[in-house]
Amino acid sequence: IASLQVTRDHRMPMQDNIHSETREAKAIELQIGNILFVDGRPERLWHFREQVLEYEVEVFKIAFAPDVPVGVFTVPPTIESHGSKRKPQRRGGMRKVHRGESSERAPPSGYPLSERED
Repeated sequence: IASLQVTRDHRMPMQDNIHSETREAKAIELQIGNILFVDGRPERLWHFREQVLEYEVEVFKIAFAPDVPVGVFTVPPTIESHGSKRKPQRRGGMRKVHRGESSERAPPSGYPLSERED
């Protein structure tokens, strides 16, 4: 089911019936049974609802060059939710052995590995 909320003066490409020529009409002029285009295919208009808002909204008008119909969509309503809780990250690190190192720390260079008394 395709749905689009527009202003009353929004221009729509349409046909009066399947055998008529495509023409432009304002949304307020559309009637049940008119043909609109969904994904480029003719589809019969089977329902519309005029909604009068109780508050003022900002409307943007966009012009295209050339002035040809373009496909548009609306995002379906979404429900907010949380993801899973994150498990606390363990930050041990004191017992880590890095690749190529032994678990005992090597002495700084320049120091003997063992002390020998001769």
